[in-house]
Amino acid sequence: VRERTAQLEEARKAAEIANEAKTSFLANMSHEIRTPMNAVVGMTSLLLETPLTAEQQEYVATIRGGGEALLALTNDILDFSKIESGRLELDRSRFEVKACVEEACDLAAHDATRKGLTLTVTLDATVPAAVVGDVTRLRQVLANLVSNAVKFTERGGITVTGTAKTFDGGAHELMFGVRDTGIG
Repeated sequence: VRERTAQLEEARKAAEIANEAKTSFLANMSHEIRTPMNAVVGMTSLLLETPLTAEQQEYVATIRGGGEALLALTNDILDFSKIESGRLELDRSRFEVKACVEEACDLAAHDATRKGLTLTVTLDATVPAAVVGDVTRLRQVLANLVSNAVKFTERGGITVTGTAKTFDGGAHELMFGVRDTGIG
């Protein structure tokens, strides 16, 4: 029994070491990939602001969209590794809610337009103009939801809605919905 217990303990320690190595590898690779992907997305955004033919604009927009998708995937991997290791920290900074939602939708707008879909945003009057929170995480979640809605919608459109509750002391609870006419 003691020998079996020792073997189990040794196997558990080996599994923990392997898991830590995997988490460290994912975090390091995510950081290494994120830097050049930010450059690709940033430079294609700048390129889109220069005089281009319609065909060139479409090509650059496709490159930017692919770069943004890879960047989102890389951020998700980094987040998962941070969650696993207990190191995920939420940012607390002031941001404009409407701008955050619009930026999240902008990431999928090109694909929606290409498919002939409408993409609308409706924020209720209860939503404050600005809040303190993690703008990056909120944008990331909304962008993933909208992107999936566009991906699985062939006709019609996608609507993003937002409402809020205000609590004593001025705290807000934001609630967002993404509705589509797709198969989901």
